[in-house]
Amino acid sequence: GGTPVWMWEESDDGTTWLTAAGVSTEQNYSPPSLTDPKKYRRIILSGPNNCCIDTSAITHVGINPLPTGTITSVTDTTICGGSEVALKLNLTGAANWKVVYKQNSTEVTVDNISSANHIIKDIPVPSAAMSSFTYSLLSVQDQNGCLATSLSGTRKADVYRVPVAEAGNDDEVCGPEYRLAAVPSDGTGSWIFPAEVIESVPADPATGIKIDSSFTDQFRDYRFYWKEVNWQCESKDSVKIRFWNRIEDVSAGCDTALYS
Repeated sequence: GGTPVWMWEESDDGTTWLTAAGVSTEQNYSPPSLTDPKKYRRIILSGPNNCCIDTSAITHVGINPLPTGTITSVTDTTICGGSEVALKLNLTGAANWKVVYKQNSTEVTVDNISSANHIIKDIPVPSAAMSSFTYSLLSVQDQNGCLATSLSGTRKADVYRVPVAEAGNDDEVCGPEYRLAAVPSDGTGSWIFPAEVIESVPADPATGIKIDSSFTDQFRDYRFYWKEVNWQCESKDSVKIRFWNRIEDVSAGCDTALYS
C-alpha cells in the first residue's frame, strides 16, 4: 500500500548506475539532450518504509552521430559557359544523404546521395561576358534525419560566356571595295581575310575592304571570317561576298553623218 516512489538511474556501461540527470523522481522521465549513448532503468519503491523494491528492464538510448559535409575540391576554376563545375563532396553519417548547396544565392537540392564521396556537377549560366559563382554547402541531412552542424569548403568559378559570332549576310558588289558588317557580341573580334584583300582594318567589325582587282573573270567570290574570343571561349562565322568585275570604258565610235 501507500504511494509509490520512483527513481530513475542512468549508466554508460550498464554496470555503474547513477541518479539520472534532471527530474528523475517521476513515473515518466525525459532525459536531457544526449551526445553519448545512455542506459536507463526505473526503480519503484512502495509499502511501509519503502520495503518493496522493483527494478525495471534496462532501456538503451542510442545516439546517431551527426553527419558532416565537406566540399573537398576548393581550388578556384575558370571555364566557358556550358561547361561543368565539379564539386567533390565528403559526407559522414548514414547514407542516403540530402544535400542543399548554394550557387551564389541560389539554393540547389540533391537528394538520395548514396556514396560518402560524391561529385555534384553544376552548369552555371553567366549573365554577363564573365560572371563569378561561389559554391558552398547549406545543409546536409542523413538517412536518420540528422542534420549536420559541421559544413565546410567553398569553391569559386569564373565563367566566361561563349561569344556568338555573326559575320553578316552574304552580298555582292560591283568593283573591288566593300564594307563588312559583323555584329559584335562578347570578347574581342577580328576578321580573317583571304590573301586578295589589300586594304582593311581586321579588328573593326564594320571595316571597309579592298581586294586586288586585277582578275579578268566576270566575278570572284571570297569568304570572310569573323572570329570572336572571350578568354578561351571562341566562336566564328563567315560571310561570302561576290565581287563583279567592273566594265572598262566602252566606245561606240565617233559621231558621223551620212549623205545620200
